[in-house]
Formats: sequence, C-alpha cells, structure tokens
Amino acid sequence: RRVHGKVNFVGWTEILEIGDELYTIEEFMNGRFRKYNNIFGFTEGNDNSIESDLAAAFSHYTLAESNKDFVILDVQGVGNSYTDLAIVSTSLQQYGYTDTGPSGIQGFLTNHTCGHTCKLLNLHPTVTTSNSPLRLLPTITKIAASEAELSWRNPVIVRTNSWCGTSSFSRLRIVAF
Repeated sequence: RRVHGKVNFVGWTEILEIGDELYTIEEFMNGRFRKYNNIFGFTEGNDNSIESDLAAAFSHYTLAESNKDFVILDVQGVGNSYTDLAIVSTSLQQYGYTDTGPSGIQGFLTNHTCGHTCKLLNLHPTVTTSNSPLRLLPTITKIAASEAELSWRNPVIVRTNSWCGTSSFSRLRIVAF
C-alpha cells in the first residue's frame, strides 16, 4: 500500500517563562501554514489537495489503530509537517485541557469523509448514529500551572488556537499556555 508521503512532526524546542506565564518556542516552519482540523473535530474541508487528504487520513488512522479510544486532532502545519497535535480520548481531559473527550471524537466522526489515502490504508468510512456510545460532553479548560505539569502532556498542545484555515508566522512561533 503506497500513500502520498510520510508525516513529520515539529515539536517545541524550549519552554520560556515570563512572569507567571509559560510559552513554548517552536522551530520555524517555512511555507503556507494550514489547520486541517481542530480539537472539536471540525475539518478544513476537502480541497482535494494531497496535504488535506493525508491529514484527514492521519487522524482517521489514529482512531482506527486505537480501537476508537482516541484520535489525534488539531492537525496543523506546513505540508506534511505537523505541530501542536492534540490527543482527544474517550475520557474528557485525560490528556490535558485540549482533550475534548467524546464530543471531539464525535465531531471528527461527523465531519470526516474518507478520501484517497483512507482507501489506500483500508480504513472504513466513519459512521455516526444516535446509538453511538460517544456522548456530547461540555468542554472544560484547564491551564497548566507549571512546567512540571506539562511533561506528561507531550505531544499534546497545551493551548487551543481559535479555528482558522490559514495563518502566517514570523521567524519563531510562540505558543502560550
């Protein structure tokens, strides 16, 4: 089975503390920055690009491989290089405050449409029904109080960006949590 390419991950390189706030500094990603989906399962939409198709299949693959215990969402980056991914599980906030729990998984299931890469990976279409064991739950936000609290979250992003299709960044991308 041959797919469009491999997925790369760009993590943060250091933590910066300014006063009572912590920031992560990430490697610069040159090119058009795109947000393919978010922690609530909303998707960018199918623009028929290889990048969108691969990002959607990546999230679908993580859901299938985990036996629907979690899905990796908040897929964003440049091309096939992703950053700030979030694990969304069947237990609300199991992986930090960006873990929107069953409502995030349900959102992904509702919005995802299998494309070429899903078919190449033999992933089955996602179907939601009213009998689904996933219930919509409220999202609660928890802010990290210290660097020590962050260590168990990797690779979960610790700050939620508002939904956006594209963004441009300067030399360093600084993400507050």
